[in-house]
Amino acid sequence: MTKYLSVFFSFVILCFAITGCTAYVEPAPPPMPSSTFVSESDSVPPIIPEAAPEPTPPEIYNYNIVRIRGFHDGLAAFATGEIINGFLHAKWGYMDIAGNVIVKPEYDSVSDMNGGAAKVGVRGAYTYLNADGNQFFDFSDIEKSGEVSEGKFWATTIEKKMSGDITTVKYFDTTGKLLFEFKDAEAYPEKSDFNNGYATIGFRNPNGGFFPFYDVIIDASGNVINDDTSRIQKGFNNEPPGPQYTFVKGVLSTDGYKGIYDSVNDSTLYFSDIKDFADARQIVGEISDGLICINLTNKNGTEFAAIIDVHGNVLMPPNSDMSFSFDTGFNDTSHMSSFSEGLCYARDLETKKCGYIDSGGKWVIKPNYDVATDFTEGHAVVYNKNEWFIINPTGDIQLQCESTYIQPFYPGNFFWSDWGR
Repeated sequence: MTKYLSVFFSFVILCFAITGCTAYVEPAPPPMPSSTFVSESDSVPPIIPEAAPEPTPPEIYNYNIVRIRGFHDGLAAFATGEIINGFLHAKWGYMDIAGNVIVKPEYDSVSDMNGGAAKVGVRGAYTYLNADGNQFFDFSDIEKSGEVSEGKFWATTIEKKMSGDITTVKYFDTTGKLLFEFKDAEAYPEKSDFNNGYATIGFRNPNGGFFPFYDVIIDASGNVINDDTSRIQKGFNNEPPGPQYTFVKGVLSTDGYKGIYDSVNDSTLYFSDIKDFADARQIVGEISDGLICINLTNKNGTEFAAIIDVHGNVLMPPNSDMSFSFDTGFNDTSHMSSFSEGLCYARDLETKKCGYIDSGGKWVIKPNYDVATDFTEGHAVVYNKNEWFIINPTGDIQLQCESTYIQPFYPGNFFWSDWGR
């Protein structure tokens, strides 16, 4: 028996050895996540995003604005000032469309930027600035000078001689580079500024006499294109060629215009030939964008507004339904509103507010403003209730700034400090 038991146990041991079996061990439980039990002292505070910084207000807000002009070359002249002893004392500078002050208000008079430059003055002394506000011209030897126009400006120098002073007219570009000059000549405000590629200067009359100079026309390269000495004795002036359509002076209309002259076709359109215009008192605006704004008053004293083109086509006929006028509302008929960039400001006769109309007489921007100005470079400057606004052609406000003072005159030039522009 013992023998059989010994064999049995040997067989069992042999089976365990062959199969590699081991004793069963219960697996350990999985570890608990560390986040399951966290003490209050070990908690991490939530991350709160920082608040966005407040936007920096436009620099123009630091000034009391009393005037903003239209934009030219991306810049608009603005005036800031205060009332002292009943008079407005203003200084002029330049700002961009975002309200950044590009040229600080340090000048008594300024002109609009033209070709990246402008003429400015302080206490009767003048200089020229570029778009960065830097002076680029030496005025030490200059007797007088003109405005920047079509990328050029003129200045005169005088050479003293026993036989008489000799004046030289010089033309410069907007970097101060001399382009061309004319010795023993004369220059005139506005007439010697370039317009449509031409300018007028005076040449010395070789015969002397009552007219010391006679007018000649020069082109943009400095070439003399009209030197007519036969006109000297009659005292005629040579006028440079203008645009194709120009006004004809006369007595039929209140402001002296009686029609439009077409220089290409050598024909004249008379306002009296336009239906419903003949018996009406006419106040005519400037030719702009090929359109003309006209205010009419008939024999009964009824006021009408009309729009025509340079060919005499009536785009908006005069009728009593058009309850607006083209004047500025300040009883200054010498400054009629005109079309610019497809829009024209007009004043509602009932509310006395200004808005903008299209060539058909429809309001594009409703009349909500006390003062309006022409659109230039896609923006217009308007004023209402002690605030200046810069708007786009849909009437959206691009910039606004408060003003504590405005003088109720024509908005183009109503401050004493503008004198001498």
